[in-house]
Amino acid sequence: MKQNKREYNPKASLSLRMVAGAYLLYIVFSLIKEFGKLEEKDILFNIIFIIIFSIAGVVILVTSTISWMKLSKEEKNGSSQESNEQESKDENSLTDENENSSNVEDEKNDKSDGQDV
Repeated sequence: MKQNKREYNPKASLSLRMVAGAYLLYIVFSLIKEFGKLEEKDILFNIIFIIIFSIAGVVILVTSTISWMKLSKEEKNGSSQESNEQESKDENSLTDENENSSNVEDEKNDKSDGQDV
């Protein structure tokens, strides 16, 4: 049986959350714009929804934006860190090769010194 595993993209999820938060704020501004046209019995409900949608929209938008920025910063640092790690691995392999060749030369010198005696 073939399993479909989708790769999770956190940036796509955060983008949708930011759009949802912005849409809630758009609804708030629409409710405020229509506030003067409401009957008295609807004003209380309108105020309640304005408060709820305002808080939810701001919280969703701000937290998603902060998470997006952290993720972008981590990706940026991660890519530069990966390149630094690759450079250090290359330098280490060159150092190891130099040490190995010098050890081989030292062994040859030791053997030749031992033969002269």
